[in-house]
Amino acid sequence: MLRAGRSLRLALGCLGLVLALMAAASLLGPLLLVRTDLHPSDVIIVLGGDAGPRAALGARLFADGLAPRVLVTGAGDCETVRGALVRRGVPAARIVVECQSRSTHENASRSAAILSELGARSAILVTSWYHTRRALGCFRAASPATALMVAAADEHDAHWRSIRGLARLTVAQEFLKIAWYAARYGTGFGAPASDLPAARGLAP
Repeated sequence: MLRAGRSLRLALGCLGLVLALMAAASLLGPLLLVRTDLHPSDVIIVLGGDAGPRAALGARLFADGLAPRVLVTGAGDCETVRGALVRRGVPAARIVVECQSRSTHENASRSAAILSELGARSAILVTSWYHTRRALGCFRAASPATALMVAAADEHDAHWRSIRGLARLTVAQEFLKIAWYAARYGTGFGAPASDLPAARGLAP
């Protein structure tokens, strides 16, 4: 009975935390967005998940000449992302695919080896706006010698007026994931904007 009571209190506490984060998501959500200036780099890294917008932005950055190669990382939709990139004009020969990673931490660690093989010294991460902070933190930890920039595929959704409904749950979950990553992997996410390559800081 005692153990069951503790489990119930823990569950209720977690639920309360999620609800509190959801309630504050509209105001706190924009803090998840990190912006950096984009400069020509060695590779564009498109992270799996939310394949359509991320692939579209990756293809546009490639067309703009910001990198000669695209690395797609993430199990589940890696082939979908590659197909979308090709349909949008990225030559298949210019795309490298990593389909084993199942988390942002694995995206970063598995991509680090590929970046080393490619001799890449700089890269642009492409992901969703709410994921930019955690993704950048993970990739900086896994590839400290690589100059990293980040581009949000749906940056217009980061405004507090747009964070409603299920978007609030997504934002609340992301704050919990950041805390979990910091505890489990020791990944830092609080680096000042001036420490990012040509950074402009957080969204207003």
